[in-house]
Amino acid sequence: MQFFFYFQGNISRQEAVSMIPPVLLDVQPHHKILDMCAAPGSKTKQLIEMLHADMDVPFPEGFVIANDVDNKRCYLLVHQAKRLNSPCVMVVNHDASSIPRLLVENNGAKEVLYYDRILCDVPCSGDGTMRKNIDVWRKWTTLNSLQLHGLQIRIATRGVEQLAEGGRMVYSTCSLNPIEDEAVISSLLEKSEGSLELADISSEIPGLKWMPGITHWRVMTKEGQWFDKWEDVPTSRHTQIRPTMFPCDEEKMKGMNLHRCLRILPHHQNTGGFFVAVLVKKAPMPWNRRQPKLLRRPPTVAVNVPVVNDAVEDATETTDEPAVGRDNAENEDGSAKSSSNPETDSTNKDNVCGPPPSKKMKLFGFKEDPFVFLSEDDPIFPSIVKPETLQCPIVLVGWRGKTSIRSFVPKNERLHYLRMMGVEIFKEKKETTRNTNTESEATLDRTEVEDMECITEGESLPKNKDSDANDITDHEEGSATDEENLASLKKV
Repeated sequence: MQFFFYFQGNISRQEAVSMIPPVLLDVQPHHKILDMCAAPGSKTKQLIEMLHADMDVPFPEGFVIANDVDNKRCYLLVHQAKRLNSPCVMVVNHDASSIPRLLVENNGAKEVLYYDRILCDVPCSGDGTMRKNIDVWRKWTTLNSLQLHGLQIRIATRGVEQLAEGGRMVYSTCSLNPIEDEAVISSLLEKSEGSLELADISSEIPGLKWMPGITHWRVMTKEGQWFDKWEDVPTSRHTQIRPTMFPCDEEKMKGMNLHRCLRILPHHQNTGGFFVAVLVKKAPMPWNRRQPKLLRRPPTVAVNVPVVNDAVEDATETTDEPAVGRDNAENEDGSAKSSSNPETDSTNKDNVCGPPPSKKMKLFGFKEDPFVFLSEDDPIFPSIVKPETLQCPIVLVGWRGKTSIRSFVPKNERLHYLRMMGVEIFKEKKETTRNTNTESEATLDRTEVEDMECITEGESLPKNKDSDANDITDHEEGSATDEENLASLKKV
């Protein structure tokens, strides 16, 4: 029964601490939400459910855009999200650190889409999951955090760039390493110059046990060498260690209110370790205050850009990308970087950021979209809206053997297809079960006879008397797994 509910989307298995970030987003039905690193999709489903929390609102105004950099994981994301049957979700495949802006239509004009809520659950070393993930014990090193720190800052910074003023972004990791947690938040707050602040959410989850964020930490290399401040790091280590990994000066740290971050320790509530910080955007980011010249006139959309729906479309060709100015505006020591690209030099004058250079699209895994949108004037819709008699072909993917055939259909859909074909199975359930048991007993009796014949013909019993040969055969001839079903359906 639980398996059936899982496929229906009524049950989703997720660790309790992993459910905290969506709760702290305080989602409302009208919110525009971006999930930056969404796969495999448990938190995304949480966000979708929150959009539909008000049963009096049949069609929420808000929506969830779920992004992931891995093309294959995006297919899994689609598979998970479709169980909720919500029209308010869209899956995209981008690098979260440079995810493009989208344009929305407002009174006939195109304007940049800013999100009311952003979930920034970044990739991390996962040391907080060591109670359930044995790989952490074998593979974890301090180098993991040093390598992820820069990516985490870029993703978080790109997130707050696309956050609307007054909006809320939750940054979270399943790591307790301050290099991935407080160091990222303090770096983000420092370069925001007051545009961001940490929200006090101590009363939003009553009963939750947690520790406040820390303000002092040290940085350690893979070899176990410790550094208290950036000035102590030798030049040979500058490729591994960055200034943003260290705490700021004491006065700045006091103004950041890092104690408002949540550190959830495993022994507090018998959970995994988790870090959560809630950021509120008070004003535009400093590098966004001077809008690029490209957006001072009504933007135009290239003809070859496909429209996702009536309101949202990919505007990579016409978007301003402060992320480029953001990621490359400063060296690690704080000095300004200069662009060597002649195509963008003209747009980067006077510290104004222009669009990023075009990149060649890289395809991994499946080389097609998980699904495509149908136009409103598609001839298939009238026949669905007004059918006089229900007449539709049923096309199934299956496996055909010499004497049998098996359809690749998820268990939760089999009853539906059988009913559509006029087959009622509940009345015959007991009889079918009884017949199955009788056949099983006959099979066992026949197997015992065959075994006795084998023993008679052989000189001795086989070594693996209690082998799982029958189990293996049953598995090979059993119903296909969900992944196999999904892959087969996609191929067709």
